Amino acid sequence: MPLVVLTALREPCALGSILGLGVRGVVSKRAEAIELARAASQVAAGRSYLCSDVQHIMGKRYTHRSAWACEATTALTEREQQVLDASRTGLSARKIAEQMQRSERSVQRQRRRAMEKLGLQADAELCHRP
Repeated sequence: MPLVVLTALREPCALGSILGLGVRGVVSKRAEAIELARAASQVAAGRSYLCSDVQHIMGKRYTHRSAWACEATTALTEREQQVLDASRTGLSARKIAEQMQRSERSVQRQRRRAMEKLGLQADAELCHRP
């Protein structure tokens, strides 16, 4: 099913991940309303559409469209997902490390890496993610 995503995300990795899911259109919340209408029209016609803002963001990281959705580092590992799930409960890295029998540094690294992949800037954003 053709989808258009309206997003506030500005991280190339996160946008690449969205495209990797098969989304056909991506429009930034910073874009003008007409861009959303254009995206819907293009995607309904079987074409892809990226608003100019998203194209600019993606162009900073990737030089070819074919590479946008191919970055293997956008998927969370099982351990990164476990650490994020535990972090959402408000546990400190030290407590998570104790529970999961890992080093505190490993937990901190896994949380930081997962947040980078998801385009999150602050721990508080974890509570608002599905």
